[in-house]
Amino acid sequence: VIQNIHEHKKDFFRVTAAQNGTTVRINGTLVSTLNSNETYDGVISSPNHANAADFVETNKNALVCLYATDGVLSNDTVVNPSNPNRPFITSYEGAPAMAPVVPMELGCNDLIFATLNSQGISKHYVNIVTYKAYKSGMRLDNTDISGQFTDLGTTPYCTAQIQLTD
Repeated sequence: VIQNIHEHKKDFFRVTAAQNGTTVRINGTLVSTLNSNETYDGVISSPNHANAADFVETNKNALVCLYATDGVLSNDTVVNPSNPNRPFITSYEGAPAMAPVVPMELGCNDLIFATLNSQGISKHYVNIVTYKAYKSGMRLDNTDISGQFTDLGTTPYCTAQIQLTD
């Protein structure tokens, strides 16, 4: 299950096959058959910055990566004295990034993670994917988050995007 990055209108994903004859399905629809080292590129689109997710399935081993290609600019700018038509941006949330998508079969029950504060990145989010049957007991920092999940169609999975606080 892959999920867009919070507030991004469009993120990309890539499936790279390890073996010949690898079929790729997105939300149950066959989109490609790949040979070893071939790739399929897809888009997760969310025109309203909504929580968007896709269910990616392959019949053989494959690497799936999510590519965040941009961040979200705020309206905070400062005049650039050398070029007034290109102001300095004072607040930018996010940056280009790549993240491997871990298969659900390799998931875990407990996870510890951290985010780093850096200049210009003021908000941090976590994408959580779990089985629908497990969302009722889901906790983050000992707080019940079960009401923040959205079911992913007819799949057995659900997703949540949660803003982290200090």
